[in-house]
Amino acid sequence: MKKKRVLVIGHSTPDSDAVCSAIGYAYFKNHLDKTRLYVPCRAGALNEETAFVLERFNLETPLRVDSVAATVEDMDIEKPIFVSPEHTMMDISYLIKDRNIQSFPVVDGQNRLLGIVDKMDLAVYYVERLEMENLSAIPIGLSPLMSALHGKILANTGKIKSLQGEIFVAASQRGTTINRTKHGDIAILGDRSDVQTDLIKAGCAALIITGDHPVSKEVLKLAREKQVLVIRSPHRTFATARLINLCMPISHLMSKTVPTVELTSTLNEVKEKVLESKYRCVIIDGFVKSRF
Repeated sequence: MKKKRVLVIGHSTPDSDAVCSAIGYAYFKNHLDKTRLYVPCRAGALNEETAFVLERFNLETPLRVDSVAATVEDMDIEKPIFVSPEHTMMDISYLIKDRNIQSFPVVDGQNRLLGIVDKMDLAVYYVERLEMENLSAIPIGLSPLMSALHGKILANTGKIKSLQGEIFVAASQRGTTINRTKHGDIAILGDRSDVQTDLIKAGCAALIITGDHPVSKEVLKLAREKQVLVIRSPHRTFATARLINLCMPISHLMSKTVPTVELTSTLNEVKEKVLESKYRCVIIDGFVKSRF
């Protein structure tokens, strides 16, 4: 069991009396009390006389302590959960629900701090995004999409690994839907075989069929010939569209302005930073590194 440390320290601007008293008293207490570790310290720089005394008697220089204010290192802090920029909003939502965690530091493969995201960010995003995201600039991976939808891939001869393009719900009349379709688009629709065929011919990159409806052999044959991805979702159209938006990577959402503190930061310094930001502070230590 790790012993609790007790600092033995003299007055500020220490002279030989203050330093030697701290060393002697710490030695004495360590012999009397085996439940704690008494550490000799000094409240400032050594003068030449004290440095000579320590060297003459081959004694270690006491630890310098400039302040006894409580620091981050003194706190009993639970290890946080880190996420990568590739994690999706759906992933974060489940972590919030299952672990009751408010915020998540975002780190890269070398544990460098990239940003932070919290549950309020997710709530604001979900409320404000009434339209489907344009995936041209920020594609979503096929694997997280299938995990979110609990869907099934019916055709993927083009071996598509991510969805990239404008995504829309094909709910308008047939002519209106086809006229608005561009090459590389992604369409969400139900069991309208004629529209499915027309969308493939119009150059859609992917079709997401909702309601767990079957897709005809003719449509799948054409999709495979045109290397169009066809996914079947068990959810209705509205739910499918909302779930797709939650597959966006959190790099699209995270804040890059992160309040950070170190293990040696005092609690007053931490308090000031927390009050200045809507986010919780991230502790920069030997594991998490600042990107700045």
